[in-house]
Amino acid sequence: MKKPLIILTSALMAFTAVAATGCGEAKFDKYGYENALPIASEVYDFSEADGMKTDGVKDDKYGSEYCYRLYDGSDDSIYVDSYIYFGEEGLHCFVSAHDKVLSYHHLRAVYQNTSVELFFNSATKADGTDKLSIDRRTLQYRLDCGGKYSKLVGVGGKSTYVTSYFDSAHAVKVNGTLNGTNEEGFDAEVFIPWYEFGFIKDEKGKYNVGDVTYRVAYSAKTDATVNTEEFKSSRSYTTKSLSFQATPYTWVPIGKRADGTGECLTSTDGDVFGMLQVGADKYYPTYKFDLSHDNATDRKITLDSFSPTSYAFVKNGYDTDYYFGCNVSKINAGTVSSPYVGIVNIFPSNRTLLYIRTDKTSGKKYVGVAQRDMKNSAWVLTAGADYAPYEKETAVEGDVIKLAAYRHGDAIAYFVNDEILCVTAATKEEAPGFSDVPEVTLRGTTASTGSTGRKYYSKCMAGIYSFGPKAEFSDYTYLKGTDAQTKFNELAGITADSEI
Repeated sequence: MKKPLIILTSALMAFTAVAATGCGEAKFDKYGYENALPIASEVYDFSEADGMKTDGVKDDKYGSEYCYRLYDGSDDSIYVDSYIYFGEEGLHCFVSAHDKVLSYHHLRAVYQNTSVELFFNSATKADGTDKLSIDRRTLQYRLDCGGKYSKLVGVGGKSTYVTSYFDSAHAVKVNGTLNGTNEEGFDAEVFIPWYEFGFIKDEKGKYNVGDVTYRVAYSAKTDATVNTEEFKSSRSYTTKSLSFQATPYTWVPIGKRADGTGECLTSTDGDVFGMLQVGADKYYPTYKFDLSHDNATDRKITLDSFSPTSYAFVKNGYDTDYYFGCNVSKINAGTVSSPYVGIVNIFPSNRTLLYIRTDKTSGKKYVGVAQRDMKNSAWVLTAGADYAPYEKETAVEGDVIKLAAYRHGDAIAYFVNDEILCVTAATKEEAPGFSDVPEVTLRGTTASTGSTGRKYYSKCMAGIYSFGPKAEFSDYTYLKGTDAQTKFNELAGITADSEI
């Protein structure tokens, strides 16, 4: 086995000798190489950007008021407070996670440990228009309680993020012991320079960034021990309802105060989202509009959709028994081919929509009730499909159409101009006189049935919705309990002896 190797080596030596003679010099030009000067370390050292140490300890510049608090969906004692500071060099974000269980293993992905995910997006594009979708300048940071991290950027035109690099600095501070079950939580801090968002300096060398959109998600663990089950790819993931990673207009809009601290632009308590411009010329979801009596003089809101889809929800309108109605007018579908606008109910695993639509070809107007597919991923709007909508043509004249929805557990009824459109089977079971009324089958309205046979109903949010059209919603009414039932009885012609 060694002999061929010796022969090959000899051949190489002979070739080298020939190359060293005059006949080989003309074939290879002389060249040189020098290493580039090393990049100054301070160029990438953001540990003290804007005079703030990125060390996981909350700096005084963040101020004392958090700009958003995220509660865990299953336990209100678990929450994450977010603080944002607009620096000259970049964005500073500090989050404090309050959680007794700090589960960590170095072999798990960041999001499988007790962790936070932070999403950042510029509120406007270079041309000054609102930035309503993600792209490579939409940045995501994942940090777990053990200090592991990953950085991702958005993929334009899609709802995904991919692992990537961008300049930044971060730190994590544990307030307790890893894998403990009675700890305080952990803090995380992030700095990202403005140029990574696509901002450029003005003629004075300033970025002058005044607002961003922000989203935080939290992965809580119920078991602090490191066992086989913990290595599965599933994870707990809590974020605000109807806040989606690919649609920054559903995130928390953060503005810059005079002292550089960030504040939620739509609510002091961070409980509502979106952008609402006085005069209703601009509107993005998911703003919760207030129906309290002190706002009775201005009971009007406009959804300015075309693109994207717009939602708005009744503040404190989260219940199993209610009546919600409003007038819909000034519907303008523009060039949208399949426009829908109406009243929406958001259940944990489904959504229902009492809608108005106009056929773009015939000009005919229709009203109907639709819901989502089994995965709750898309509206079912095709006749003949599973959970297909109930729809009928309407001869309503004029610009204003009144829509209303009544709910009492899984007894649900829909009204158009105070006339009943359709009901669920439970409505027919609990009240007489509905045998000839069209019936709709809605899933996801009953959460569970206990061992005693008692039904437990899923609460839902009530609000307004637009897919395509611009529309004005006015004279809205939200009633609960006996007030809701009284209103339903009035519309349905039910006497006291036949109440639901």
